[in-house]
Formats: sequence, C-alpha cells, structure tokens
Amino acid sequence: MDKLAAGSLLYTRGYTLPVCSPSLATLLTGRLLKHALLLPKALSAAGHLTFQTGKLWNTTFSDVGFTAGMTGTVGRHAGAGLKVGREGLKPIYNFIEDARAKEKPFFVWYAPLLPHDPHTPPERLLAKYRGQGPTPAAEKYYAMVEWFDETCGKLDDYLAKDQLTENTVIL
Repeated sequence: MDKLAAGSLLYTRGYTLPVCSPSLATLLTGRLLKHALLLPKALSAAGHLTFQTGKLWNTTFSDVGFTAGMTGTVGRHAGAGLKVGREGLKPIYNFIEDARAKEKPFFVWYAPLLPHDPHTPPERLLAKYRGQGPTPAAEKYYAMVEWFDETCGKLDDYLAKDQLTENTVIL
C-alpha cells in the first residue's frame, strides 16, 4: 500500500462510514446517496467490461451494473468471488486478459474478504506478529491486514508487468 500511495493522489480529508456495506456503497457511488448512479453501471454503459469479486452484500453483481461477477446472494458469504485474495488472483487476471483480447477498457472491483473472518492467515505472516499484539486474535488480524496488502501488491505488479499502470486508475 505504501508503494501505491507514493505514486497516487492522496486525500487528506476523506471520510467513510465505519461499517462495511455503507462504505462499499460510497466507493461505488462517490456519494452517500441511496439513488445515485453506480460506478459499474456508468462504466458498463460507456463500453467498459466490468468485473466484481469479493464483498458485495445484499444484491447481485448484475443489479449493481457489473457485466461479470463472482459473488452470489445466498447468505452473507456466498459465491466464489469471496475466495479471491485468499486463494489467489487468477479470476482477476483472466478477466483482464479477456478484456485486453477484446480491446475493451475494464473495471475490476477487488473487495476481498481479507481481513474479515475467518482469520486464517498464512503461518509465514502470522509468525511475524506473534507476541506483538494485545491478544492472539489481534495478531491474527494484523497478519490478515498484511495478507491483504500483499495481494494488492501482487495485483499492482501484474498490471505493471503488462504495462497497464499508465492507463489504469486504482481507487
């Protein structure tokens, strides 16, 4: 995240809601309005291929305007999209390759379940935080946050490898 921040425009007075679903809605709309135009709908209408992975509660990816997606609506943790990050980024890479083959602009929604429960970080990360937190649960959480940071770095490296960073906006 530090690498991403170093090359980015940073908002020093940005605000968000302290709970998941309203925060996700704010990211999708840029507003705190119930009936705002959603970013995936706007981009899809403009010809972008749009792909949803990760958290997107209480609706389907198509209802929000994505052209493709991985998360279902049965239960809070439904759909294969919630495994992205924990089990690699291949679905995202495949989507980007498909968009490039079709010569279409693309939008990827990567909202992994990391660092939410279950807190099952890789041992290599958890070992770094043992004895560093106020509780073992906090140490697992710290490792989960680093795991999320690591996956963001892998996605950034993937974009850089294929020279996509010059024409890509990361929110």
